[in-house]
Amino acid sequence: METQVYQAILERRPAQIIPRLKEILAKPDPALGYINGELRFYLGWAQEIAGDHVDPRFQKLAGSDAPKEAK
Repeated sequence: METQVYQAILERRPAQIIPRLKEILAKPDPALGYINGELRFYLGWAQEIAGDHVDPRFQKLAGSDAPKEAK
């Protein structure tokens, strides 16, 4: 999966991979360990390339390990 995401980013076609990353990260698999963090990184990168300048730290993703917005 990581290779496909990286290739999509390099080929400037991140819109094709963003929905898949969101789907995976909506219900992260604890067995993947650090890979979940890497996928979040790739999602933020893909969104930046696509022109979506939302700060990835404040995105609402399902999962208790997603960062929360500070008040």
